[in-house]
Amino acid sequence: MIDFTGVTAVTIPEGAVVRITDAAGTVLWEKPTSGNLPTGYTPREYIEFTGKQAVDTVVIPDSNTRIESVFVRKSTDTRYLYGVLSTDHTASVTAYLATTSGNWRYCGTTKTLGVSANVKHTASQDRNGVVLDGTLTSYSGVSNVTAPKSLVIGSARNTSGGLESAFFVGLIYGFKMYNGDALAADYVPCSDPDGVFGFWDKVTSTFKSSITDTPLQGG
Repeated sequence: MIDFTGVTAVTIPEGAVVRITDAAGTVLWEKPTSGNLPTGYTPREYIEFTGKQAVDTVVIPDSNTRIESVFVRKSTDTRYLYGVLSTDHTASVTAYLATTSGNWRYCGTTKTLGVSANVKHTASQDRNGVVLDGTLTSYSGVSNVTAPKSLVIGSARNTSGGLESAFFVGLIYGFKMYNGDALAADYVPCSDPDGVFGFWDKVTSTFKSSITDTPLQGG
């Protein structure tokens, strides 16, 4: 058995190691953290999307999911803050931003919300409705269904498995997903030791960067 006492970093050819477990799943070593972030990661106020990036949460939402976000949209064009689409929208979950008619879909139901640009917004979306900046817009007729794929931030995963072209332009200050009362994702804006911008997920202890060829920005 290897003694990891005093070890602060482990690196293999594939990159930095975050956690080491044995065959039974027992954690033998975990990268030391500083506050909400591992050592070497730099906290950022926000992550910026310029209309070419997307982050895969790897979380498949269902009718018990709650999504919380703090964001600023910097374009008045209709674009996805996040989303995953299903056939006929029977199990879609989306935040589609528009000035007056953006569709916030949730498991077979939808509401249209206006979201102003260049303003910092808070939003919480679940089976009860969308609470945007403290005001609830209620859903009705929510189905007990599961989305076909994982939810994507900065775009929406479409029914073919690709990304919708209406990529988000703006800033994200925070993002969380819950499965009922259990936290499924908790994203902290940061940059990694190589200066790559993205999110540290406090739930899975993983770094999330863009899945497209264009890196995220931040400030």
